[in-house]
Order: sequence, then C-alpha cells, then structure tokens
Amino acid sequence: MSTEGRMTPTAPGSGILNVRPLLVEATPEQVQPLTSDYHRVLRELQDYGTMVAGRDTLFVRARQARITEVKIAELTGHSRNTVRKVLAEMRLAGHLKD
Repeated sequence: MSTEGRMTPTAPGSGILNVRPLLVEATPEQVQPLTSDYHRVLRELQDYGTMVAGRDTLFVRARQARITEVKIAELTGHSRNTVRKVLAEMRLAGHLKD
C-alpha cells in the first residue's frame, strides 16, 4: 500500500546513493501506527509553525535591545543570512528602525 524510498550505495565507499521506491504491503496493524504518527507529526508541524510565526517579532525586539545580528543567529540557531533577511524585511515593512 505505501511507498518508501530506500537508499542503497551504488558502490562501496563511493558516497553515491541510488534512491528507488520500494512497494510495501501494509497490514491493518501497521497502518494504525502510521496514521497515529501522521497526526502526531502534523500537530508538531502546526506547533512549530506557530512558534516560528513569532520569530520575526523576536528578532526585531532583540535588535531594538541592541543585540547584534550575529548574536541573534548564534542564540537562535538561524543563519546570519536568515537573521539579516528577516530584519531587512521588517525594516521595509516599517517595523524596525535602526
């Protein structure tokens, strides 16, 4: 019923992977955990989306508190480019004045 990608090396030590789909028949007992996991992961993604939605405002508040872009990146785990991009967008929208 489901399709899963399997990665298999094309040659030992080559570092190249060949990805090909593999059809797998799922029993009803196997489908239920997949469905349960599916809904759990959907909720986690929604929670993450909610958390990330506040990221831009937090970046603005951090800059207004004179925290550097580099420090914001280090503390949040986002790249410096992401921090700079978000802050530039917030400046254009009038939410941040340096």
